[in-house]
Amino acid sequence: MKKKIVNTEISVAELKKHIDNGLVSMKRSGTGICLVFEEKK
Repeated sequence: MKKKIVNTEISVAELKKHIDNGLVSMKRSGTGICLVFEEKK
């Protein structure tokens, strides 16, 4: 299983805005928290 590490330049406020908009959801994984970015269709 390959791990894909994504470096994103994003501010906390911007991230919170995306979470509030439902674009970003947090999923708990075995090692911690994974951020899932969903693209708007």
